[in-house]
Amino acid sequence: MFSMHDSQKLAERIVKGSSIVILFTFLASPLGYFIRVMYSRTLSIEMFGLFYAIMAILGVFTIFNDLGFGYSISYFVPKYLKKKKHQKVWNLYKYNQIVEVSMSVVISIILILSSKWLASNYFKVPGSENILYIFIIYFISNSFLSSINKFFTGLQQEVNYSSIMFTRLLLSLVFSVLFLLFDSPNVLNFAISWAVANIATALIYNFLLHKKNKLIARAVTWDKRLFQLMLNYAVPTLLATSLHLVIVYTDTLLLTLFRNLKEVGIYNIVFPLATVSGIFISPLNKLFLPLVSHLMEGQGEKVALLTNTILKIIPLAASYFALFIMMFPSSLVALLFGQKWVGFIETPVIIFSFGYIISLVSSYLTTVVNGIGKVRQRLKISSFIVIVNVALSVKLISMYGVIGAVIANSVVYLLSIILMGKIIKSEIPFSYPILYYARLLIIGVVIFSLVRLLRINPVGLYQILLAGFIYTLFFSMLALLLKLVNKDIWNVFLSNLKTIRVKNSDSRR
Repeated sequence: MFSMHDSQKLAERIVKGSSIVILFTFLASPLGYFIRVMYSRTLSIEMFGLFYAIMAILGVFTIFNDLGFGYSISYFVPKYLKKKKHQKVWNLYKYNQIVEVSMSVVISIILILSSKWLASNYFKVPGSENILYIFIIYFISNSFLSSINKFFTGLQQEVNYSSIMFTRLLLSLVFSVLFLLFDSPNVLNFAISWAVANIATALIYNFLLHKKNKLIARAVTWDKRLFQLMLNYAVPTLLATSLHLVIVYTDTLLLTLFRNLKEVGIYNIVFPLATVSGIFISPLNKLFLPLVSHLMEGQGEKVALLTNTILKIIPLAASYFALFIMMFPSSLVALLFGQKWVGFIETPVIIFSFGYIISLVSSYLTTVVNGIGKVRQRLKISSFIVIVNVALSVKLISMYGVIGAVIANSVVYLLSIILMGKIIKSEIPFSYPILYYARLLIIGVVIFSLVRLLRINPVGLYQILLAGFIYTLFFSMLALLLKLVNKDIWNVFLSNLKTIRVKNSDSRR
């Protein structure tokens, strides 16, 4: 029988595993950012746009590449592993790998056959098919690596699956820097860097998989019932979980289709600059799903308290970053991405910096919805949001380009907050802290107005760092003065993060 002690040990493992995932997410995020900075400085605006336009179209295919079999691995592997049915565990892995790699080959053939048409009518750049061919190597090797990643996830080997992204980005960066040192920084060579990095990472982790799982690794056998079981679970789960990723790639796809690669390039500068706060705030979200799920077992009032606290802390932290970006967009883009982007990104960055605050709140509320077990309701709402997002994006992007994309995103994030909030309210009581947001808005208006009035415009690293230091002091002073930060808020936030460990300690007394 599953004892209280076993339950607490499991809870501790969840927290420990989540902490490992968060750590590698923190490590990987700056690498991805640095790669984007390097490419933005060495490529033309159009070639930078082409790189991310190809990545986006492959990203869409990647969503459906495994037909949902990867989710089957995460669900069934732990069950058969617990029963020590190692042949079934290995078959699960191999079936997913065969499906995923086979689908990537089929999709790649279709892309190769249509490459000339895509180059002329979609990317609108002669010769871009050659870069697409290199990315197809990346795409196929990525499907092999993805199957390994999902198997590690099913085996609950957190260090292995959470470090794959970090390793791949690190190798991509290393190979890109080598091309830069040999004075060959072009989009074709950067595509080669990603392809080679993917292959190398796949080989490394395939070796680790076999080395660390010798009891499981064996020859694959055909099990029709097991395959059918995977298929029955895979398809509906794929539909439920892929909706968010569709939204992520919609913008770049539509900008490529309706506008041009220059606007794709601009958008892929606007997005990382406006969402820089996500590097620090988003990884914590991974910890909240198991935490909320755990607290719902007899401690629903703590979930309500935690939700109310999230609705204050997340906007406060996100606003700190967003306001600084909104005040000095030209200075920051020149410092990070190069002078050639100045004049193209200011308005959309200001709009999307505000919209991304809404996005982060939406993301955390969605996690709460999943944690309280309202998965079906989330699927219905997510389906509706995707339809609204696509319709709104088509209309606004075709008319206003990058500005249309960021407005569409901001509206969709706000809609998500409203709808996810309704689901949560049906289960636990909470309220939006309107007066708190009003005080936060006052801080933003005061600081923004002062900067504009005094015509402060820092140039270069040292001036921006000094401006950031003074801004941090002033923001903190106003936040304390208006009582946006107090002991109660942080005590609730931190005590909930420690809940699992505290309960475990109590159970041992």
